[in-house]
Amino acid sequence: MLVIPVQFSDATAASKGYTIDALKNAFLQGGKNDYFSVYDYYLMSSYGKLELDITVLDSWFTPKNTSSYYYRQTIDFYGTETEIGDQMILDEALAYLDGIMDLSRFDSDSNGMIDSVVLINTLDIDTTGDSMFYWAYRYWNIYTDNDGYYYEYDGVSANDYLWASYQFLFESTDMNGNLTYTDKNAMNTYTFIHEFGHILGLDDYYDTAYIGDGLHLLDVMDGMIGDQNPYSKFNLGWITASRLIITLTETTVDLYVFGDTGDTIIIANDWSDELGVYQEYYVIMYYRNTGLNGGAIAGYFDDEGIIVYRVEASIYREEADGEVYYDVYNNNTDPSDYYGTERNLIELVESPDGDFVFEAGEKLPDDLTDWGGDALGYTFTVDLINGEYATITFEKLAA
Repeated sequence: MLVIPVQFSDATAASKGYTIDALKNAFLQGGKNDYFSVYDYYLMSSYGKLELDITVLDSWFTPKNTSSYYYRQTIDFYGTETEIGDQMILDEALAYLDGIMDLSRFDSDSNGMIDSVVLINTLDIDTTGDSMFYWAYRYWNIYTDNDGYYYEYDGVSANDYLWASYQFLFESTDMNGNLTYTDKNAMNTYTFIHEFGHILGLDDYYDTAYIGDGLHLLDVMDGMIGDQNPYSKFNLGWITASRLIITLTETTVDLYVFGDTGDTIIIANDWSDELGVYQEYYVIMYYRNTGLNGGAIAGYFDDEGIIVYRVEASIYREEADGEVYYDVYNNNTDPSDYYGTERNLIELVESPDGDFVFEAGEKLPDDLTDWGGDALGYTFTVDLINGEYATITFEKLAA
């Protein structure tokens, strides 16, 4: 990961009191923050499988023009006005760095593309949402030369990148429960952690049409800091095995804390070992407010106990320009939106108390179905929760 601090002649870092040291704290190993640095977060969430090699530049890059110039740059891309001023800045910065450092070392898989570029800018956040230029997002570079190739620097190009304001470090909640971005005593890394999840390939789990509930803000890829959910970790290869309930009567099993072990249990109709994560199923974990779920700004749920996710991650095959690719069909966007489907990619199952935490003595509803309307076929009762593990009895329902 290459992190480029970007200031403007009309919005300098010095004038705002922004420092490179703060960005290093936000991204690098052992950084001092209100939560965890990007490096520390992903090392912990992946159970040590993802160790990011992050370089934060030691000085600010200043583009050739004022910020308003780049804000005004748009292109009619597939019939839609798309702001690309940030991509102009991306190419300016890489052209400048080309003569200073070897950019090819940021291409770890030797595919000709820099793995990830992060541009942290000195612009104020626009909370109205009128312009993405003043917000945070991950996008793909659409700039190419006359032959349709990405511009190369040290033999590599940049495609995938992240654009975000330094001011997200100041994110906090005021006395009325409203988000603010002006608390200069804060060092909040949530937005940088969330956006890097997109670089890894994770979807937003909130409804991008802003109509439905998504995961009710209870996920790092929805609206709150904390550990990644089981589907995300399956999808990224951080956990590669689970336990499938197949009893014809009933069975009792122990389930260990997910944040510590990655332990999960799956119940499903017509499970396919070949499809693995990319099908429909219910996945169960034991949640505790510890580790990445601990701390002052973390912890999705007030209570600790069993969490159940319903996942519909079926894939589809498509051909384009002679290439075959596969993608997950569903997302959490409301079906009335252009990108929405009738089925959610991932959603939470309510407990008997109306929240999403199944505590000792509580039972999974026995009327759950798959998206085809067929009864799930299993229920469970939480027998014991002791802090280290939970004991759960699963029962096969009559057909």
